[in-house]
Amino acid sequence: MLSQLGTEYWKQMISKGYNAKLLNYKEMSILKVLVDVEKTGKMPSEKQTKEIIKIKKKLEDSGIIV
Repeated sequence: MLSQLGTEYWKQMISKGYNAKLLNYKEMSILKVLVDVEKTGKMPSEKQTKEIIKIKKKLEDSGIIV
């Protein structure tokens, strides 16, 4: 589900979240897993997926929309 949003979506989420000072290094690293899915073929783990959902909600609740 999350990877279906595409690489550009996640790049923009990272960029906008970083520029708004809403993401820490760990959160950016976790989101980068989705940016790299097309290159590596590696999907996020179950634990990472849960964290990604939390981060996505945090950004959306803060007004970050892609």
